[in-house]
Amino acid sequence: MRNFVNVRNTFPSIDDAKLLVHVAHLRPKRAMASRYVVRQSRDFACAIARSYTSPGNLDRFFRAAGPRNRIRTVGNLAHYSTTKVDTAQRSSTNDHVESATGDATAEQNGGDSSPVPKVSWVTRIKSLFSYGEEVRGSENKDAPKEAQPDGEHHGGLVESPPSGTALPGGEDSLDVPGFLLQDPTGHIHTGVFMKGIVRLDFQEFVQEGACFVCKIGCTINRTAETITVQGTGTSKKQAKREAYTTLALKFHKAGLLSEIKEPGLNLKRHNLHIDDDMLISMKSTLRGLRLNIDSIRKHSKRRHEQLARLQIAPIRSTQRSSLLSKIGGRPLASRKVQVLKQNKTLPITAKKDQILDHIENNTYSLLVADTGSGKSTQVPQMLLDHALAQKTGPCKVLCVQPRKIGATSLAHRVAKERHEKVGDSVGVCVRFDSRLPAKDQSITYCTNGIALNFMRDPDNFFDTFSHVILDEVHERNLDLDLFMLLLKTSIQQRQARGERVPKVTVMSATLDVSLFASYFQNRADDGTLVPAPHLKVQGFAYPVTRHYVDGILRSLSQFYKPAVLGRFLAEPTTRQYLTKLNILSPSSLTDAVDEQPAEEPSEEPSGEPAQEPAEEPADEPAEGQIIPQPADAILKEEDPNVPLGLISAVLYYILSTTKQGSIMVFLPGMRHLLAASDVFKRNGDLLGSQFLDRDRYRVVLLHATMPEGLKELFAPVPAGCRRIIFTTDVAETSITVPDVTFVVDSGKVHQKMYDPLSRSSRLACCWASQSSAAQRAGRAGRVQKGNYIALYTKEMQDSFRVTKYPAMMRENLQATSLRAKQAIVGTAYTSIQSLLQESIEPPEGAMVDESIKSLQRMSALDEQEELTPLGNMLLDIPLDPSYAKLIWLGVIFRCLDPLLIIGAMDNEQGLFHVSSDMAQRKEALDSRLKFSNNSWSDYIGMVNAFKEMRRIRYREGRGAAVSFAHENHINTTAFQQMLDVGKQIVRTLGNTGIIRGGYSSSSDFQFGGPGLNVNSGHVPLIKALLLQAIHPNIAAPRAPAKSSYRTEDAALTYISKMSVNARRPKALFAFGSKRSTATDPNTFMIHQTSHVPPLAACLFGGHIQAKGDNIRMDSWVDFDIKTEGQGNKSAGRLLVELRKAVDESLSLAFDVLSTRKNQAYTKEDHEARLACDTLLRNISELVIEVINRDVDPVYRDSQREAYTTEPESIYPGRN
Repeated sequence: MRNFVNVRNTFPSIDDAKLLVHVAHLRPKRAMASRYVVRQSRDFACAIARSYTSPGNLDRFFRAAGPRNRIRTVGNLAHYSTTKVDTAQRSSTNDHVESATGDATAEQNGGDSSPVPKVSWVTRIKSLFSYGEEVRGSENKDAPKEAQPDGEHHGGLVESPPSGTALPGGEDSLDVPGFLLQDPTGHIHTGVFMKGIVRLDFQEFVQEGACFVCKIGCTINRTAETITVQGTGTSKKQAKREAYTTLALKFHKAGLLSEIKEPGLNLKRHNLHIDDDMLISMKSTLRGLRLNIDSIRKHSKRRHEQLARLQIAPIRSTQRSSLLSKIGGRPLASRKVQVLKQNKTLPITAKKDQILDHIENNTYSLLVADTGSGKSTQVPQMLLDHALAQKTGPCKVLCVQPRKIGATSLAHRVAKERHEKVGDSVGVCVRFDSRLPAKDQSITYCTNGIALNFMRDPDNFFDTFSHVILDEVHERNLDLDLFMLLLKTSIQQRQARGERVPKVTVMSATLDVSLFASYFQNRADDGTLVPAPHLKVQGFAYPVTRHYVDGILRSLSQFYKPAVLGRFLAEPTTRQYLTKLNILSPSSLTDAVDEQPAEEPSEEPSGEPAQEPAEEPADEPAEGQIIPQPADAILKEEDPNVPLGLISAVLYYILSTTKQGSIMVFLPGMRHLLAASDVFKRNGDLLGSQFLDRDRYRVVLLHATMPEGLKELFAPVPAGCRRIIFTTDVAETSITVPDVTFVVDSGKVHQKMYDPLSRSSRLACCWASQSSAAQRAGRAGRVQKGNYIALYTKEMQDSFRVTKYPAMMRENLQATSLRAKQAIVGTAYTSIQSLLQESIEPPEGAMVDESIKSLQRMSALDEQEELTPLGNMLLDIPLDPSYAKLIWLGVIFRCLDPLLIIGAMDNEQGLFHVSSDMAQRKEALDSRLKFSNNSWSDYIGMVNAFKEMRRIRYREGRGAAVSFAHENHINTTAFQQMLDVGKQIVRTLGNTGIIRGGYSSSSDFQFGGPGLNVNSGHVPLIKALLLQAIHPNIAAPRAPAKSSYRTEDAALTYISKMSVNARRPKALFAFGSKRSTATDPNTFMIHQTSHVPPLAACLFGGHIQAKGDNIRMDSWVDFDIKTEGQGNKSAGRLLVELRKAVDESLSLAFDVLSTRKNQAYTKEDHEARLACDTLLRNISELVIEVINRDVDPVYRDSQREAYTTEPESIYPGRN
């Protein structure tokens, strides 16, 4: 209603009916206004009926509602608004309402019913659908059973009727383009402000209570007229959007909207060739799918009746989850758990009694213990030993850690203190490593993700654990926030039922006490809620001397000769970094030597995103372009620069002026680890060593994806050997390296950011928080005096955010929303939005809405936000929902191995290395092209490379596989991680009963075994199914430009230069990720691309609508049907009907698979499984019959042309 009021104030002369129609345009993504109009009262609906009596005008209203809600909207408005009144003299006092079917009607407010004859208005509403048949996902369930003769309307394709009377023009015209109202901010900036048509005078935000107000003032240059508008919202983004929407209405009134052109109108049209043979194949497939649909329905009906008769329940509902049942479930070892004496040297042990009382006397308790106090190792042991000594009953402690490395190292440390092995009374449960404790009295260390999986069965969780410790909660990742939410909600429910709940302890050295105390509240004896109490434990830490970058540079200038120091400071990233910090001016570096250690790579060697420029980028900004900025301005933006030369200079200085102590260097990401270590080794001549003597120096890389680094970190070293440990933020907490006496901190961290408007995720290189800086400094003072070298100023540190920005407010919430929906069952919460708003720091409503919309788009949720059979199955696969769906498509179409390989791949990391050296980059691109085998797909290339390396490993051994990886620029760490993920998913599918076996280490190894890989060599099928999973990630070429594309939400897009499709002829491409460039946030680069033939796009892409010989997908991609023979009149209609059948077949296939999951099997069930397998096999065979005939002329013609691979020619002016 806020939008309603704003527009009413702007256009007071417009009647309510027209106003409501326009409000429907303001929030088109949610269709909120349309549903509001429908549900409020019949008066609003009747007002619309009075004002809009022609289909042409009403069409605007229903298009705003979108295809998802149009049927419901039309039905309700027809029910409310059909009246027995002369159209020339309509009066609201004489309105009567009849049902959409023409039967006797009743007043909706409880009045008497009386028959009312039909009028033509209902017919006009229904005629709105005559534009064409819209198909999307599983929304169209009522496909006709038989194809109708040409020319007969049967709910398929029909021609669009005349547009009808246009909306009135003049002052009251509301003909604002829909694309402008969907993204008013971007279009007004690019189409009006940047062209100089209107001058933006000011834009400011004011907070009023819980709301934000955005005020905008501007001047029309040609008339000097000033315009001032404002918008209100619960967030700045929402307020800004509302203000710009109102501004769009003002510009429309001033006649300025003609200056804004809809993006995508200049898109290239794609030819869809359908000959007579293709028509015959499509008709045959359509008949076969319809027969198969009938068979599946009959099978599903019999199956549900059989399950109801036999009362077979899923295993999960009757048994404890497999992991929880193993904790303490094995026979007790002969040796009893010992009550050990606490480590008297740790500060935490001095307050043992206070800590025990603090925890045992409160449901929730907070513990603030300084770094190095011993909280992570000693508090779980205190609880266990107290229970053993007092014999208070079973004690099972779950200690939840933010990182896999921390959980693993802590479990080993505690087990060593208790003189036992991991798996006795101390266990660990992380991904790919589960050694659960055998004793009834035990401690289990796990990650946040594993704890969240435990909570899928909350009753078993609470019956298993007596204590839950949330350690290092300042990390605040998505899994932790959702786990805390579900934990708190479940405890409230169990307390209401009078059931036992565990003791929950929240720990951190930098805990926000007020935030967590207000979130976790205990119920007092009088029933009131009181904040959780906290206990402070002072740690004993050796003094750590802090040094900042300005003082460091003075020390370096006194130590190095000018030429040597200039060599480091002239390194490009260092020069730009120091100039931007306003520490050095560009002119002070002009005399530096030209030799430079290395250039920072333009893309991540491991695949982590490097920002790519627009069409004509430059390597580095010119010196005159570097503008020094104050600290507060620097911290407001992302900064991917890490000064590699400065880091090397500091390391050589430390090693030359000190005799002992290891050095830990904190960097944001994998590419920075590799680049910094490479620069450091290449300049080892400054110390007279090339760092080949492992008795003197050892370089260790510590990253979450590199388990060998953790092993080397805790391996013994010779006396006098100094280690240089390059690490990301994984070493901030839970890891103690005794000999570290120096910490060099870049002050940067990688954070995953998600933009709901562009639906793109990226790893952003941001400044760290004050709590992270404190944790990093603490690594240097654990066992002796230390030094902390910060590569930023003290002023900047004071401007850092106190704690890390919560992941729930900056990441994609699809998986979180899916889990939240599962947790709602049996609670008082009515929606995903209502549950997530109870988080400790809830996300913006727009982000939740976007995640729900995406889940509905992939058919994981229905229109009422209820879990579908597919949605339930997605929860079983520990992947992003899109790639989890890809796994299930692999099961249905019997091509599991390649689709599982794609799903197991980290879309941000990839399989291939990317080097900073141009010669190596060319070799890496050649390898990608070789493995892609001219399939025009990065995914197919990675699948082929992975399968070949897997074959070599199992047939020739690990050494041969490593050599193969080195020759072909394959990341061995990424390969091993993909292999482990694939094995885990196969085990998961086996545990759910979907597949049997499917894993071996033979040379012909395939995920799922031969039975589920009959079609694994069918490349067109794999590319089509990939589109089905990752849609709407599709890019279409723009007609006038040579290399640019457009996606659904981004007007200007380019293909990454390291894609095999970077220089392909222009065609449709699906893509895995999209990231904005560093130079222009409105320009995007797409990565991991895959060619999409036109027919595959129509059958497996977005919703399609047909008009004549034109097919439009998602309202922006156009296909022209090119037919041969006599099939031109029926081809479009047949394609629409075929798409319906494919969608319904997939929907029923997911339903059939869900009934097979987690069931107890009988002989009858075995027969049913065989019948089910036959039905699924029929689907794949019928679809493949059509896909085999799909021809893309651009793809076909290019097979005859040579393809060069010079990467420097991909973008003009860039090497």
